[in-house]
Amino acid sequence: MFTNPPVKKIFFIISLIILVTPMLALAHGGVSQNIGNVIVYLNQSPISPLVGEKVDMNFVVRDISNQPLSKLDVKLTLIDTFYGDESKDKEILQQNFKTDNNGAFDFSYTFNKENYFDVDLDFVDPITHKSENTGFLVQPRAAKTESDKIQLLQLFIASIGGLVVGLLITKIFKK
Repeated sequence: MFTNPPVKKIFFIISLIILVTPMLALAHGGVSQNIGNVIVYLNQSPISPLVGEKVDMNFVVRDISNQPLSKLDVKLTLIDTFYGDESKDKEILQQNFKTDNNGAFDFSYTFNKENYFDVDLDFVDPITHKSENTGFLVQPRAAKTESDKIQLLQLFIASIGGLVVGLLITKIFKK
């Protein structure tokens, strides 16, 4: 079937990409919110934090033509959120930022418990001069449990199995 050497190499490369891609997809990510004439991007590391783990958040604020909004005053409010009963919401901190020349600012926080937390941003729309508010939800999770370790072991075994199957397929088509 695959007797042409370049075709075998391409097949091997595609098999390797398919095997590795799910792991790469879990490594990075970000979200954005559009509000008025502004787009706020958030890149968070780690994406799915554990309780007690420092979370680094990089916010980038741009206008609708994708130009950075530099020197924009932003008020960040961190809220311990309780769904279904806003009366239990508790403001943890407020901090003021000014975006840099790239329209960015950084915020770090270590969450001390498992729950939902709102990271709210307040700023003035540079075109309409209207006060705007947007936010992002962060959900720290409990430290790894035995079932998490079992799931990681299962993922590892499945990855090794996929690698073995890929190598066997390339060996079969090599003949």
